[in-house]
Amino acid sequence: MDFFRSGRMLRQLNHTIIALVPKSEHSPSVADYRPISCCNVIYKVITKIIADRLSPALMQLVDSSQAAFVGGRNITDNIFLAQEMVRQYSRKRISPRCTINVDLRKAFDSVSWTFLSRVLHGGIERLPAWTFPGKKGLRQGDPMSPALFLLCMEYFSRLIKRSTTNSDFNFHPKCEKLKITHLLFADDLMLFSRGDLPSIRILMECLQEFRDVSGLAVNNAKSNIFTAGIQNDTLDESPCHDRFC
Repeated sequence: MDFFRSGRMLRQLNHTIIALVPKSEHSPSVADYRPISCCNVIYKVITKIIADRLSPALMQLVDSSQAAFVGGRNITDNIFLAQEMVRQYSRKRISPRCTINVDLRKAFDSVSWTFLSRVLHGGIERLPAWTFPGKKGLRQGDPMSPALFLLCMEYFSRLIKRSTTNSDFNFHPKCEKLKITHLLFADDLMLFSRGDLPSIRILMECLQEFRDVSGLAVNNAKSNIFTAGIQNDTLDESPCHDRFC
């Protein structure tokens, strides 16, 4: 294992064959396939060792809002908390509140390598017919990918926590004491705020800034906004009305 002494690896070990796995029985377009990386065995052994060594540190590095891929955390805790947050949304008389359910479009495949590098510095018998260099994305099938993705999402957690210190932001009811602004389920997000335009606008600006730096964009078709106690005209002026409604 010279790699752990020198930090160098044969370039060939870092090559991978991408297998396109259809998401459904009928997959007419490229978007309907999931790219799975068939990595070299030696490479996977190395990254598995690194991932296992990194795992204990994730508890301190990754914000408590993220429940996926972190040892000692249970994703059902976030599910129960999210259910409690929206439990009273059907009541007629209720203080204004807003929950945005965000799906990131092709999250693992869209992470900018430049962004990932900045985050990390801050903290066969038949050969394929042709190859190409990558510029973005995490290999699905690589033991290191979940940990690297968590570190990318940690940037978003710190971004939104910094942005919500803005005096224009108001917390979702019953959330101010615990400073709850978001919950993360790996690449799925739930954002919470009071149901007023300045607060919702700040959340949307965070999503926009995160997209600009990381390459991770919101999948509008699979994202939703849930509100309660908000007048229709106020909701119409919301920056996410045209995207999610």
